[in-house]
Amino acid sequence: MKAILSPSGMKQADLAAMQILDISSWQLMELAARAASDVVVKLLSRPSRILVLCGMGNNGGDGFAMARMLAAIHRVTIVWLGDWDSMSAETRDNAERCRAMSLAMYAAHSTEAQALLHGQPFDVILDALIGIGGSHVLREPVMHLLEQQQSMKALRIAVDMPTGLNGQSGEAHPGCFQADHTISMACRKTGMCLDAGPRVCGTVHVVDIGIPCSILERYAEFWTADNALMQRLFTPRERNSSKFDYGRLCIVAGSRNMPGAAALCANAAIQSGVGIVDLCAPVFHAAVAPEILQTHCGQHELEYFTEQEQEELLEHCTKADAVVLGCGGGSAEATTRVYAYLLENIPETTPVVVDADALRAIPLLRRDRRLCIITPHAGEFRHLAPEVSTLEQRREFAEHRGYTLVYKAQPVEIHSTKRCAWNLNGNPGMATAGSGDVLAGVMGAMLARCWKNVEGATLEERLFSCSSGAVYLHAAAGDWAASHYGQESMTASHEIEGLAPSLMAMLERGNR
Repeated sequence: MKAILSPSGMKQADLAAMQILDISSWQLMELAARAASDVVVKLLSRPSRILVLCGMGNNGGDGFAMARMLAAIHRVTIVWLGDWDSMSAETRDNAERCRAMSLAMYAAHSTEAQALLHGQPFDVILDALIGIGGSHVLREPVMHLLEQQQSMKALRIAVDMPTGLNGQSGEAHPGCFQADHTISMACRKTGMCLDAGPRVCGTVHVVDIGIPCSILERYAEFWTADNALMQRLFTPRERNSSKFDYGRLCIVAGSRNMPGAAALCANAAIQSGVGIVDLCAPVFHAAVAPEILQTHCGQHELEYFTEQEQEELLEHCTKADAVVLGCGGGSAEATTRVYAYLLENIPETTPVVVDADALRAIPLLRRDRRLCIITPHAGEFRHLAPEVSTLEQRREFAEHRGYTLVYKAQPVEIHSTKRCAWNLNGNPGMATAGSGDVLAGVMGAMLARCWKNVEGATLEERLFSCSSGAVYLHAAAGDWAASHYGQESMTASHEIEGLAPSLMAMLERGNR
């Protein structure tokens, strides 16, 4: 998994890297500028007119360094803000080198700069004014400079963080630099992932500036899944193997009014690598894939689960490597009691996904399960924990209760007792009926298939890895569906269709 750092964590990582690697801040700036310049060069298909906006701090230093590097190919103009004598040492050194190269450089308050900003056309605007230490509170003269460039028709690229975006919280000033691309040094920062961050950052390019992953991980506050995680979870299949080697998933779901939810869950699971899917339901939708084992459990007259079936259901759950409860189960009190019975009696070593209607059983439990993933959206979580409303409180909830919490918001949060991950792919088209059922099926399949593949990890770490990977795969399938059907027309069934190509792409060895 990839580390996500707060601005303060990134500063600590920078200092640690300079000490451990025995390099100076000037050298680190040079590495960052070179990596970022390479991204700009790749984004531009021909020599272009580039306006570089530089501040006095080290973000401005990155901008000056990039300006002199890009000047070998492109026509570069620099507008710098502030007082020359107040620049950081590294920034002033790079600014002086730009001046020695006779690059076009203007102080923002100068007559030349004002004429330039109102009349000169540019192909690219590079924002290196403040960087990750910035806030969503903007003051003059920064605000005026941002207002001046807003009317220009140009590709906008932010260096490490758009000016006007809070690098910690993701709050953005109304006049924030609206980047088409953001080049983030070493890793993503928290503000890029929250609130307005994704909107104002555009496409984020994380560049390697030579800081080892071990240092970034030391100061990480959050994580995000990647292809490398998926390749660790999905170990290559042995030639001499059978369906029993890839896990058995039991799904207890469905009711008379919502048989489709169980079908979506089961169909998604069988497409996500698991060997066997056993669907226990009181009624079956016609769309259930033929590969699914269908076990009828329930009263024909009622068509939902009652206590009469709970022993039979427990027997099926006990045979499984992982269990999913709840998709389309309905709100009948008898069904809720069945889910509570199963949660208290399924073997403690079996991981369980508690989704949708099964979440109603959580308050009935006499004790919390340790190997349990709960997957509420905001409304379900308010019923489950009405006093919990913030990110930090959700972290504390997971730690106190011992659950792995998959909080379905934007971004999706995955909390374990020790760590928190955010999922950063996916799209608004996934806000459609049945999408949560698909996620539950993918998650159950990954638990059954991959549970034992995380070597050297604790049981909770395995749960965290599998749930993070499942959300990542589901979101990738949603992105595939959006690219083929459009966000307005895609359905949960289209997400299932996208699981196979998405998983294939992730598991291409060497694609990390």
